[in-house]
Amino acid sequence: MTSRVDRYLAHLDALSGGAEPELCISVRSKDPSWAIVAGNVAQRLAGLFPIHDVERQYIREHGLDPFIQFDWDCYDVARPSAV
Repeated sequence: MTSRVDRYLAHLDALSGGAEPELCISVRSKDPSWAIVAGNVAQRLAGLFPIHDVERQYIREHGLDPFIQFDWDCYDVARPSAV
């Protein structure tokens, strides 16, 4: 019998189509203090940075490496899209 965790992970795998997992946090707030929290989380997680929806689509289609090569500030939460 599979565990609840195994069933949940299988469900996530089915949703992603087997793609590599990603963490996406979306915050819609006029209060900039949420960025402090994200900054604290970023210290514990490698590669956490805010991206636009169109950038997420680009990464899925072309991979992370080509996206990283663009000239952009990965920690500027108010920046325009790099794509």
